[in-house]
Amino acid sequence: MGRIIKNIYKYVISCIYYFFFVKRHAYHILTPDETSQLIHDKGKSVSRFGDGEFRVILGSGNGFQRPNERLGKRLEEVLNSDNEKLLVSIPYALKSTSLLVFKARFFWKTFLFDYGSLISKYLSPTRIYGDTNFTRFYLDHKNKKNRQKSFDLIKALWENRNVLLVEGKYTRMGVGNDIFDNVKSLRRIICPSKNAFDKYDEILESTLSHVHPGDLVLCALGMTATVLAYDLSSHGIQVLDIGHLDIEYEWMTMGAVNKVAIPNKAVNETGYTPEGELDESEYNGVIIDKIL
Repeated sequence: MGRIIKNIYKYVISCIYYFFFVKRHAYHILTPDETSQLIHDKGKSVSRFGDGEFRVILGSGNGFQRPNERLGKRLEEVLNSDNEKLLVSIPYALKSTSLLVFKARFFWKTFLFDYGSLISKYLSPTRIYGDTNFTRFYLDHKNKKNRQKSFDLIKALWENRNVLLVEGKYTRMGVGNDIFDNVKSLRRIICPSKNAFDKYDEILESTLSHVHPGDLVLCALGMTATVLAYDLSSHGIQVLDIGHLDIEYEWMTMGAVNKVAIPNKAVNETGYTPEGELDESEYNGVIIDKIL
């Protein structure tokens, strides 16, 4: 009972703090669908910042990545980037939680209560940001009826494109579903499922050596993807940091109402990591490099 009362108290205080935080900062953040549309119309690359990225900047870590000072500095560099081809994305919840279910509203309001004054120093009231969670289009949204439309907007980004996918060992994006059935071709670089930034220089070198002119690079590699998208976009390559998209699509197709494990795929928010290699010829046949 004491814990429940404590959580209620913190949420009430967080709501009050949130009201004044939003009023004071008034960040210009696109909605999820506006983010997808801008990427499509302008050919933007995307680097996404969620709670994990902000925590690393502030000196801590999460399930994906142990604390890493170099990574924190690189993430701060990305936030300050003036690359016009890169859409830096932060949570729309820093502007409004009206689209979200209560559990997600509780998370973001209490997160801002704890960290808002710290992260605001890294953000600009004059910059246009994308929404970090444009790839998390289903489970946290109150209105789940139009989620297929949001997914279709994202999927159109690689319509008839040659795609180079840089992902974690157990991400296995697109395996067992139709996310990539509209691409022209697909190749994969497999990286560590945790602490991938420890191998960052090798990952960057491999990606640069394998990317072809006109390729679209998709990254699903935690906060390492945030930096990788920034660095590759500086080379004139279009890169989308799209972590969690595959899992959200799996949850949508099964009509999930809570975060559940997906067989053969890592779902860090449920603590599930599959064991062993994936015996799937179509998946293994397009792996062009492994950095583990």
